[in-house]
Amino acid sequence: ATEVHEAILHGLHSTLSTAAVDGDNTFVRAIFNNAIEENVTCAACGHTEKPHAYDSWAEYVYAHELMASIDVHEGGQRRQFDAVLRELIGSLPGKCQNPKCEQDVSLCRRLRSDPRVYSIVIVHPTANESHDVIRRALDAVDDVINVSAVYTDESAPPRYARLK
Repeated sequence: ATEVHEAILHGLHSTLSTAAVDGDNTFVRAIFNNAIEENVTCAACGHTEKPHAYDSWAEYVYAHELMASIDVHEGGQRRQFDAVLRELIGSLPGKCQNPKCEQDVSLCRRLRSDPRVYSIVIVHPTANESHDVIRRALDAVDDVINVSAVYTDESAPPRYARLK
């Protein structure tokens, strides 16, 4: 289903952008696009890579990582979903590209624009996942999240997205 969703959005956007007067600006992009910028700075040597900007129709989260992160209780409370997403997709690990350093770095992601529709795809390891496992993963998703809190732009005002 996810592949079909992405194929439909990509196909609509491609078809409409070739016919659009203003090129790449289609209603599909205006509604479904997550414009993301990735930045990498090494804390060890100070090496900074050129920011990488790209577009995405959805964020992908593996169900087992989601459930492991949700299950870590803080003071007996279930963790906030946006904090879990920040851990899973907002800041990703990597290696410094400076050949003299090669230390671990975090790749920080920020939204370049407000998505009108914010899509999260929960990926299960098998197509035959049990109903209980799927229900548990879906129950872990909050109805509304602060999308700004997911990404690493602390200066941004809260941006809320309804997920269910």
